[in-house]
Amino acid sequence: MIRVEISKCVGCKACEQVCPSGAIRVVDRKAVVNDNCVHCVTCIKYCKPGAISEDAVAENTLLCRNCGVKCRIPEGK
Repeated sequence: MIRVEISKCVGCKACEQVCPSGAIRVVDRKAVVNDNCVHCVTCIKYCKPGAISEDAVAENTLLCRNCGVKCRIPEGK
């Protein structure tokens, strides 16, 4: 799961702009991750303040290899 450390988030919207699944939005100048997250970690790569990090990936995910992003699709999505 992707985690946002609110105290570090500056609301720059870089994460929102690069998210391929539309799973992260900036609300009131803070990033918020929703259930559409496929744990591709693209947002982490573009977060200059370092406000976004990843927790452990759930075991019941499928690693997609259709492109270089390598999303982790949760079961049922």
